Amino acid sequence: TETEQALAAARLDYRLASTAALEAAPAAARSDAPATGVLRPLTLAQNTPPPSAPGLAPGLYVHVLDGMINVSNGGGTQNFMAGQFGFTPSFKQAPLLVPTNPGIRFTPPPAFSSSSAKPASSGAPAAAIDCVVR
Repeated sequence: TETEQALAAARLDYRLASTAALEAAPAAARSDAPATGVLRPLTLAQNTPPPSAPGLAPGLYVHVLDGMINVSNGGGTQNFMAGQFGFTPSFKQAPLLVPTNPGIRFTPPPAFSSSSAKPASSGAPAAAIDCVVR
């Protein structure tokens, strides 16, 4: 069966690695050299950890709290409105609307909610663009 073949291959790999380790041992180089210790066969790590819970795929994630943002790249353009989530895996693929929060956590710094922060009141009109990320 396939399992028996895999086991036989693993045993052969172990024997070959163990033999290579013994041949590389300094005491094995000369038969008249005194044994300095017990030579043990090479032990290979065979325990592969199980895959962890799926995480976020690499890329750019956006979550619009207020207003609207426009994400543009070589693959296309997408507008995201307040309450929406978006994702683009690379600068060559178009941004996508994600139906639910993919696990983005946003914890604003305390200054964002501080009551001591005073709004700017210069009397001048606000700029048309408040934030640009490049």
